[in-house]
Amino acid sequence: MRSMPFVAVPLLLLCGCAGQTQDFPSLAPRAVESRPETPAAAEPAPTPAADPALASRIAALVDRAKAGDAAFAAALPAASAAADGARGTAPGDERWIAAQQQLSALEAARGAAMTLLAELDTLYLARLDAVGRGESPAGLGEIRDARDAAERSAAGQQAQIDSIRARLPR
Repeated sequence: MRSMPFVAVPLLLLCGCAGQTQDFPSLAPRAVESRPETPAAAEPAPTPAADPALASRIAALVDRAKAGDAAFAAALPAASAAADGARGTAPGDERWIAAQQQLSALEAARGAAMTLLAELDTLYLARLDAVGRGESPAGLGEIRDARDAAERSAAGQQAQIDSIRARLPR
């Protein structure tokens, strides 16, 4: 009985050495897998015709953005000069108050850019909603471009306002 495990274990291991009777396919790459793959050239999607009403609305918003940029640029030198004039003064001083007023005028000029950005966001979302309902995506890229330009402008204006505000005494 004690020799039974010593005989059984080698017999079981010997079963693993038995030859296979089936032929399995090779795992080497096949000819079709080794040739270079060249995808078919896709035809570019046709550009949808822009809606004239949408195009004119976008153009009007871009014109308003340019006018807002011009108003901000016109108010910038006065605010910067007032902030420079208020250096070394205490908060509440006449020159400090004048600088705060110029800074407020500059922020009001920036408000036009923020309103315009909100309008472009609303127009963009409405256009995306229309595209989702199956309408043509015409004008979507133009709105996105105008919105991106307005966002860059608003960010630049905010940076200039922050720079002037940092020069004012606290």
